Amino acid sequence: MKWDYIVVGAGSAGCALIHELTSQGKSVLALEAGGSDASPFIKIPAAIWHMGSRFDWGYRAQPDLSRGGIVESWRCGRVIGGTSCINGMVYVRGAPEDFDRWSQKCAGQGRWNASDVTPIFEGLESSDNCSPYRGHRGGLFVRTVRRPHILSHAFVESACNAGSTYNDDYNGRTQHGVSYMQFSQRAGLRWTAADAFLKPHLKRENLRLLTNVCVERLDISAGHVRSVRFRHGTKQLQEHSHHVVLCAGAINSPKLLMLSGIGNSCDLDRIGIQVTQHTPAVGMNLLEHPYAQLNYRMRIPSYNLTEGFHQKFAIGLQYLMRREGPLAAVYEAAAFLKMSPESTAPDFQVLFAPIGWSGEIAGEGLEGRLKLSQYPAVKILVLRSHTASSGRVRLASSNPASQPIIEYEALSDLSDVNALVKGVTMVRQIMQTPPMKDLVDVEMAPGPLVDSPESLAYYLRDHTELACHPSGTCRMGLGPDSVVGPDLRVHGIENLWIADASIMPDAISANLNAPCMMIGSKLGRQLLER
Repeated sequence: MKWDYIVVGAGSAGCALIHELTSQGKSVLALEAGGSDASPFIKIPAAIWHMGSRFDWGYRAQPDLSRGGIVESWRCGRVIGGTSCINGMVYVRGAPEDFDRWSQKCAGQGRWNASDVTPIFEGLESSDNCSPYRGHRGGLFVRTVRRPHILSHAFVESACNAGSTYNDDYNGRTQHGVSYMQFSQRAGLRWTAADAFLKPHLKRENLRLLTNVCVERLDISAGHVRSVRFRHGTKQLQEHSHHVVLCAGAINSPKLLMLSGIGNSCDLDRIGIQVTQHTPAVGMNLLEHPYAQLNYRMRIPSYNLTEGFHQKFAIGLQYLMRREGPLAAVYEAAAFLKMSPESTAPDFQVLFAPIGWSGEIAGEGLEGRLKLSQYPAVKILVLRSHTASSGRVRLASSNPASQPIIEYEALSDLSDVNALVKGVTMVRQIMQTPPMKDLVDVEMAPGPLVDSPESLAYYLRDHTELACHPSGTCRMGLGPDSVVGPDLRVHGIENLWIADASIMPDAISANLNAPCMMIGSKLGRQLLER
């Protein structure tokens, strides 16, 4: 069978794209590297603390010399639903200014203005927020924290007293201000892109989903993709389509382009791959969100289990009766802060958790080495939204099964260090403002000895982490530093598109799940108009 579309990757963008295409009767072959998402470790929010790397590609980056040579995991979902199955479920669209900026970078082409993408977000959502900027009939359920801990209330109040504005919906008219968190959940369970947009269509005759697939390359000649070659079990297969869309993510989409001969010709020649098209921007412009952590010991109980059986019982009852509390999500409040009054959009995303832990929880991805603090505590993450540092993804060999080489130095640009220093300072000011000031016992990290911009900058070199938000490696644009055009078609290839975080031309003020679903849905609608 010759399919109307072959979609490589059934993650956040891929599921939304498949929904748009199959709903209009187009035949789609979806190729997913991972397997089933039928696991309580995915569905039950609190189980993410114990998930490990079972549903992950297991990628590790090269040593980051800007942070003392640290070697980190780069988590990317390898399961139906992609990274929406292993993330923190935080739902953030992005600032309207982000999309207006993307539109400017594309000279107004492609309809990327906030006014153009907002209706797409609305069509995806079924939100509990009654704002006129929100959707209420889409497949993706989004819920707001309604019964936050008293410490989360105090953080919001202190942020307002310190000069921030209360914003009842950071996914509405403006992102700026302090708010209560929003999550992609339904009835207290994780609600993934697959739940929302793929599973309702699986029984349709015009959709075939193959899982545990290794896509090896695209056969390209005369500016067209002629076929997609992949391994499924022990079989080597080849499928044909009028249109091929890569939704494999910021690491695997450029990897597949390079395996197919699209990339920097010098790099491809070096590892024995025949060059189809010299596109040096493939794999470049790798972006991430670096973040700093602040930990505080509190004078009143937090969600840390310091109060015995009755506290544990209350937490369990809160989840069973209300589907809220730490068993549903650890973060309860968010602030989107500007570095200065001259900033046109928020520079930081701040996440507040009325619970403290040691170990690693990278924004949205877990390393499985977590231990709750033995005292009442809170943890605050300060993410730098618009990073200046960048890296790249390249191939280690021509073997499709080989891990790519991920090179990223998070603090290679001094402006990112200075920005994080400013962000931590702003959060410290919030924590030193009543009512939070009266609830804090002591700042545990960075700690009172880290009391100057110079000492904080030095501290951050050893303690900054990454939020598991890779993007930018198949950048959208018009010039030679881009891979796809504003219509998301790969430059020089007539029937190949990309829809995932790799197309983002610069860093967005958001976790990536929501904007990726928008990108997939937007491309689907665009293709149907052809």
